[in-house]
Amino acid sequence: MIINSNIRFIEEGEFMRMAPVILIVVVIATLAIGAYLAAQDMGYSTVNAGSGANIHGLNTTSSNVSYTIKVAYNSSIGYYLTNSTGEALYYYKVDKPNTGTSACNGGCSGTWPAFYTNTLTVPSSLSASSFNTITRTNGAKQLTYNGYPLYHFVGDTKSGEANGNGIGGVWYAYAITSANATAP
Repeated sequence: MIINSNIRFIEEGEFMRMAPVILIVVVIATLAIGAYLAAQDMGYSTVNAGSGANIHGLNTTSSNVSYTIKVAYNSSIGYYLTNSTGEALYYYKVDKPNTGTSACNGGCSGTWPAFYTNTLTVPSSLSASSFNTITRTNGAKQLTYNGYPLYHFVGDTKSGEANGNGIGGVWYAYAITSANATAP
């Protein structure tokens, strides 16, 4: 049997001298883990879209958040808004932002239905305060983003489609140009 006589135990006084070094290592490790988690898209914000004023922010480490608005990517559009199932959300160039009205009424709204959700949950790459609600002439509610009413397109039948983009030179998937926009 071989016994290594070079093994020694830390004595009580020696441990006390090492305590500040150990504390510094623990603090640095904690900060590094916190920075890593902050860099991940694991936060979300919610807003009561019915009032447009009841805004709440909440960070979470759960990756199971069910967003009602998402950001998707298409090589010809770039990053753009979608609903919870990945269907593109559109804006209409004829609409005037921040007027509280929609220019798409009557037959237009049959092809381009208004988008609305009562409770809005967005990834941290979007600002919940950029969303608001308007009341259409028929009394229905519609969600807006940066003042523009949001619409669906009946020609989009599955997630990832943006078939309405560019129609008539006035309908476009709502592209996000923010540098921090990322698809979840």
